[in-house]
Amino acid sequence: MSEPLSVVIAALNAETTIGQQLTALTNQPWPSGGEIIVADNGSTDSTPDIVNAHVLDHCAAGRVTIRLVDCGETAGAGHARNSGVAACTFDRVAFCDADDIVADGWVAAMGQALDQHEAVGGRLELNKLNPDWVVGSRGNALAGNELPTFDGHFPVLSSCNLGIRRHLFEELGGFDESYRGNEDAELSLRLFERGADTHFAYDAVVSYRLRSTLGEIFAQARNWGEGNVRIRRRLPKQRRLRSTVRSWLWLAAHVHHLARPSERARWVYIAGLRSGLALGSLRRARHLFT
Repeated sequence: MSEPLSVVIAALNAETTIGQQLTALTNQPWPSGGEIIVADNGSTDSTPDIVNAHVLDHCAAGRVTIRLVDCGETAGAGHARNSGVAACTFDRVAFCDADDIVADGWVAAMGQALDQHEAVGGRLELNKLNPDWVVGSRGNALAGNELPTFDGHFPVLSSCNLGIRRHLFEELGGFDESYRGNEDAELSLRLFERGADTHFAYDAVVSYRLRSTLGEIFAQARNWGEGNVRIRRRLPKQRRLRSTVRSWLWLAAHVHHLARPSERARWVYIAGLRSGLALGSLRRARHLFT
């Protein structure tokens, strides 16, 4: 029989969405039982109250418990997830996010995949929670039928749909809390360097919520761009990709996309990513010469 599963959810001011995620989790079978750990990273809204209400309601015929962990002393999703894992009871750990919704059967699919593999990444579905204009910004790169790769070099397990053996997670030191974007890609790089057995769990599906305003899309892409610079510096020189003049020329040539709602989000996403790459490179250069 499979071991129980610990599910970790990092949460920050998620009052409008956390209830949906908890309901989705507790309304589905937990074949071997388990627990849900909500790691609250300093919410100032009613997120803790909503979680505690679910705790009182109990759930899933008593086969799964919910616990709230206060980890607001240090900001960042990486810190919240690390704190969640530290509070886990079991060796099989799965991560999902407070603003997404796991599909029916996600718990069972994650558990089955972790029976056979050290680390797994699930499939993302984009149409349930996002309008078409947002999906068009980068949907094809996220919702594939295999694990995405970082510049084609190593597979990336997204932290919004990730499973890992706790002892391996702790051996690697968890998420690098200095990252504010792409901390899951950085962890994936260490999994790759270690030679860990990673796997794409096709049946472990999460409906993923993309950022829904242009400002949020730009900010997230910028953070990812900065994280990309740090990760690329750790790849062999012959395998690094660099932001080129051509990429900036693409933005200039397609600036008219800002006038088209269907194209606007993609332009803003690419602009944010390129800005993050440039900012990360500048900070790297300043560090080298100071």
